[in-house]
Amino acid sequence: MPIEAKTTIAGSHVNGHGLPGKAVRRRTAVVFPGQGAYRPGILQELRTASPESGAVLEEISAALDGGLDRLLGRDRDASPEDLAADAPDLLQTAVFAASVALWAARHRDLPDDAVLVGHSLGEIAAATCAGAFSIADGARILQARNDALMDLTVRDGGMVALGLDDARASALLRFVDDPTLAVACRNAPDQTVVSGSSGALARVGETARALAVPAAALPAPFPFHGPRMAPVAARHRELIDGIPQRPLSWNLYSTLRRRHLTDADDIGATLVDQELVTVDFLDAVRTLHAHGVRDFVECGAGETMVRAVRRSVPAVDCRTWDERQEHRPAPPVERSPAPDEPPEDVLDALRALYAEVLGYPVEVMADDADLEADLGVDSLKQTELLVRAAGRFGLPETGDLKVSDLPTLACVADEVRRRLDHGTR
Repeated sequence: MPIEAKTTIAGSHVNGHGLPGKAVRRRTAVVFPGQGAYRPGILQELRTASPESGAVLEEISAALDGGLDRLLGRDRDASPEDLAADAPDLLQTAVFAASVALWAARHRDLPDDAVLVGHSLGEIAAATCAGAFSIADGARILQARNDALMDLTVRDGGMVALGLDDARASALLRFVDDPTLAVACRNAPDQTVVSGSSGALARVGETARALAVPAAALPAPFPFHGPRMAPVAARHRELIDGIPQRPLSWNLYSTLRRRHLTDADDIGATLVDQELVTVDFLDAVRTLHAHGVRDFVECGAGETMVRAVRRSVPAVDCRTWDERQEHRPAPPVERSPAPDEPPEDVLDALRALYAEVLGYPVEVMADDADLEADLGVDSLKQTELLVRAAGRFGLPETGDLKVSDLPTLACVADEVRRRLDHGTR
């Protein structure tokens, strides 16, 4: 099933730097998230949400010889953490499929001059949706990346989000002094992601906690955008040789090239090259904002990237196409009885609240993660978060609670539910 193309291609009106000229005013950017941008059940929801998204998922699965069947069947409720541990290639496929299916269902109301930008893994989905590759070939590029990853002889490592700018994060890495470590992503002024071996990342976490720096492990099964990815990129390049590139149907911005791509670019090579370097999402957002983008839409599970956008540039409108996030109840403006919610909605709302305040990707807010030991949230900040949670659910302020009694997000959710059930408002 081809992705519908717009007849007006604003990408043909760019200046010599690949940025909008005076004749073009870009207003909307669609952001395709990367590692961990998956939530249980989203593919099943998209399968039935519209004929377009259902057909896209079928096409992706067919191109991968049934590669989505597990996620649409017995593993539909698997968490990103479970997939990262047990089926890392399937997690990568799930992130790609969710974004492309969402695009198929929701892109038709976009302005013709919208620009697509991917973050890390999301660059494959962005290039596919921009028309550079057919859906089937985009899936094959993704599968080639998975195959290259699974060929690694040493599958050790991951990624950690730090509540620091890139300069301070780099200084922390120099202090730890391990050759596997690298700054993987600049996401926002106050968030940098680092990658490395498991042992090196453990030392990064220990150092961060000693300095009272927020640090949280991401559900990323490999040390992406670091030195250990060199053999992966080389193998990926070999495997995608011969996959045809098509004319772009939408504007496509590259975080690696720091400009809009054109049909003259080797987009497949760009996708491979970015696997070896830092993803400078912060620079991409600031560049697009400087050239007129004010509306940012996240095309994937959750809203991690638009949260980063809000912290990076002023005066922007951000939203997500993930229906479950988009329709989440807003915080009440005054203290009043909260609406009845199923238990999982309480936990979802708390994840979103804590992620927003802490500046973390929402996917790192694991139910059983120790807020202080694992996430670096000190007791003062935990107290502030409890007060905010009380306001979110219309509960009295929580002066009678001890943060030591609520070490995890699951414990906080249980206490909120208990008070809601007993009418403690």
